[in-house]
Amino acid sequence: MDDKDFTGVCDEIRSPGETIKKGGKGGKATDLAPNRGIKIGFIAEKNLRQARFHICHVHGTQRPFVQEDVTLAVLRG
Repeated sequence: MDDKDFTGVCDEIRSPGETIKKGGKGGKATDLAPNRGIKIGFIAEKNLRQARFHICHVHGTQRPFVQEDVTLAVLRG
């Protein structure tokens, strides 16, 4: 996956474009409302893209990938 793929995934999470049931009681239990998605900020998206870059870098330099090494300090440093 590249940066465009991650941006696309974040866009889909923000605005999936479906409808969901409102819930509740009585006749309104089956009413539908637009799915507003989940809020993902720019910083979270940037962190995901940096993590992808770090993982590709580790793979490209043939070092073992250790999941615990992917921290914000490593990504920003």
